[in-house]
Amino acid sequence: MHTIMTQLQLYTTKSQRGSKNLVNINPSDDVLRHIHDLSTALGILRYEPSDLQYFLLLRYIDSGLLLTVLRPIEGDGLDHYAATLYFENGIQIPVSETLEIINAVKDFISSGDPDAAAIADMRKLLGKEYAVDSNRPHRQVSSGHHFAFAFYDGHNAPTLEDYANADFYQPEYSDYAGVVLIDSRTLARGVNSAADVSKPRLEKLVCVNQPAKSPQGFSAHLGRRPFTAPVFARLGSTMTIIWHKSGFESITDKFKVEGENTTPPIPDTSGSRRVLTPATFYITEERGQQRPVGNYLIRVNGIEIDGPKAFTFADLKNARVEISAPGFMAFTGRYDLASTSQVLVQMHTLHKTYRFDLPLKGIGESEAVRIYIKSKKISKRALSRVMT
Repeated sequence: MHTIMTQLQLYTTKSQRGSKNLVNINPSDDVLRHIHDLSTALGILRYEPSDLQYFLLLRYIDSGLLLTVLRPIEGDGLDHYAATLYFENGIQIPVSETLEIINAVKDFISSGDPDAAAIADMRKLLGKEYAVDSNRPHRQVSSGHHFAFAFYDGHNAPTLEDYANADFYQPEYSDYAGVVLIDSRTLARGVNSAADVSKPRLEKLVCVNQPAKSPQGFSAHLGRRPFTAPVFARLGSTMTIIWHKSGFESITDKFKVEGENTTPPIPDTSGSRRVLTPATFYITEERGQQRPVGNYLIRVNGIEIDGPKAFTFADLKNARVEISAPGFMAFTGRYDLASTSQVLVQMHTLHKTYRFDLPLKGIGESEAVRIYIKSKKISKRALSRVMT
C-alpha cells in the first residue's frame, strides 16, 4: 500500500501599518487563502506589547490545524508578527518534535523580520516529510465569529505538552473563530467580554466514524459541513447530525457517544418531503426548436401541481405524472421524482384531420373523391390548392 507523505507548512506575516507577507515555506493555495491579519484575535487579550511574549492561536479548517505563533510588537494598536504552522489532518509527528518546532518558530520571529540565514535554517527544519494516517479522526471546523482563550502551563492548567497530546483540540473550540492559548505564567489575561474555555485537564476524546448515506441518498452533516471522515468527540456527549438531500426537507438526528470507534445509525429518511412546483417540469413541443409549452396542467399521483405541493420520498420514487395542454396529446408517464431535479417532457402535437370531397365531372353519378389531410392547421392558400 502506498504511504501518503506530507510536510509542515509555514506562513509568516507582519502586521504594522498594514499586513505584510514575509516568507512562506512549503505553501499551498488551499491553505494560503486562510492566512490573514489576526489582530482581532489579539483584541480579546490584555498584555504589555513591549514585553517579549508569545500566544498560540488554534484554528481548524477542513484539511487540518492552523497553529499560529503570535508575537505582539510595539506600535499602533495590535501590531504583531504571526507565524502559522499548518498540520494536515492525520499527520504522524511525535509530540516532542511538535513542541521543538513551535519553539523554533518562536525564535524565528523573536528578533524582528527573519534574515536569510534564519529562513534557510527554517526551510531545512521543515523539509522533513511525515506519513499521513487517513483514518485519524478530524477536528471539526472553526465555525464561530468570536475568539476565545484558554491558559496553559500553570497551576490548575494543562501543560503545552498536554495540548499537543490532545491534538490541540477540544470539541467546544470549534464553536469559535479560534482559541488563543495564554501562558499562565505571564501577566497576559483575557478581557472580561471574551470567552474563557480553560479547564484543569483536557478531556480524552474518542473517534466517531462517518455514517454511510441513507437508502434514499441522504448524507450526514455536522453543522454546515459534510460528515465525510471520522471526527473527535467527547465520551458521553451528544452529537447533532443533520441529514441532507437536495430538494428535500432535512432530518435532524441525535447520537450519544458511548464508546471508542462508534458509528451513528442511519435514520429512516423515507418520510422526508420534497416540494414540487410547476417549475419542476420543463414542457416543450416535440419537434422543431422545442419551444416551451406555455399553458399546461400537471398532476402528480392525481394531485394538481398549481403551486408548491409537498410529497414524501416514497410518493416520488415512482410517481405518476399526467400533463395536458391545449393542442397537444395528453401525456402520462412514470418518473423517479425523488432523484430528478427537473423533468423534461416533450409533448406530441394534436393533429386535426381535414376532409375534402371533390366531385368528378363527366363520369355520371360517380361518387366524389374523398381526400384527408392531417395537420395542426391548414392555411387558406393550401386549401385553395387542394380545391383546384
